[in-house]
Amino acid sequence: MKKTKTLAMLCLSDGFGGLEMNAVRLAKWLNDLEYFSVVLIGGRGTPVMQLAQDMQLPVAFTKSYTRYMDVLGAYRLLKILRSTGAEALFAVHNRNMSLLAVLRRVWRYRKAIVYQQHMDLVIDKKDALHTLRFAAIDLWIAPLDGIRSDVLRHTRVNPNKIKVIPLGVDVDTLLAGRLDMAQAQAQLSVKPQRPLLGIVGRIDRLKGQLVLLQAMKLLQNRNIFVEALIAGEPTRNERQEYMEALLKFVHDSNLRSFVHFCPFTADVATVYSAVDALVMASQRETYGMVTAEAMLFGLPVVGTRAGGTVELLGSYDGYLLFEPGNAEDLADKLQEMLAGMDDFKAKARQASARAASYFSHVEKCRAIKVAIDELEK
Repeated sequence: MKKTKTLAMLCLSDGFGGLEMNAVRLAKWLNDLEYFSVVLIGGRGTPVMQLAQDMQLPVAFTKSYTRYMDVLGAYRLLKILRSTGAEALFAVHNRNMSLLAVLRRVWRYRKAIVYQQHMDLVIDKKDALHTLRFAAIDLWIAPLDGIRSDVLRHTRVNPNKIKVIPLGVDVDTLLAGRLDMAQAQAQLSVKPQRPLLGIVGRIDRLKGQLVLLQAMKLLQNRNIFVEALIAGEPTRNERQEYMEALLKFVHDSNLRSFVHFCPFTADVATVYSAVDALVMASQRETYGMVTAEAMLFGLPVVGTRAGGTVELLGSYDGYLLFEPGNAEDLADKLQEMLAGMDDFKAKARQASARAASYFSHVEKCRAIKVAIDELEK
């Protein structure tokens, strides 16, 4: 039987958002499917590494000393790669690009370097420094066609190096957590009297929770009432001004009986089961895993007309788009959806089967394995 290759996955991040959780999930899937034996490399004591350890993934600890030309950090990484016998290095954070370049150029690392893009490129990076840095990448994985186009537009990355492989979802496991709406709402301790809109993600100004609250107030001025379930927590180790601004707006606008805050939970299926529709109000999402998960649950979605959200929803039914940050436009779209909610729900449910096939994590992991194996040919 052919030996499973070892893949080192690098995630030197102190944060704990979608990028970090997706990295750990992917490592777990690749291990469980026996496509690779994955070792996750990151900083000691970081949330992403703690999650990896909780999931009983092999880990190795290192650190980066400087953001640019980190010769020592690259050498420490090289020693780990040699000790683990890794046959390829898989990076998920754009902030580690310089480290990869030093690893390749200074320490002459000859194994394959793969970069899975999680942040889109919206400004030109065609200068000599970025071109040299990006040249260290052997395989660049973009999650959407539009993102690949942006990379080609704003960089000098070789088009032949870029493969489009969407982020996957463990569809069966996620949907196995589906609950009856009343049961899900009881678990979350919410008892809505009106349609319940969900907004899921980090409590952050760029995620648009305030825009949703402003739109709800505008709807109330039109004598249209909805409730909101805001599921998420503020970014760790950051000040809480935005959370305080949300609470102040709720208080000043007399929305306290209409807005429900739910702390971050890994059991997102309960959140999706509890709501009538999802609002994706981010200023811009490279991909938007929350949108993908809502599609799998057959939820109507009102999303921003920006970034990956537009492309993801383009093959879906039961959605509307609004201009980012525009509470008036969001209120208009919510009013339109509420007026035809039964029809939007029916279309979304019909489209959920297509979404399940598209987002299958097994297919996405297989595509990653094929793409990495092809590097050796």
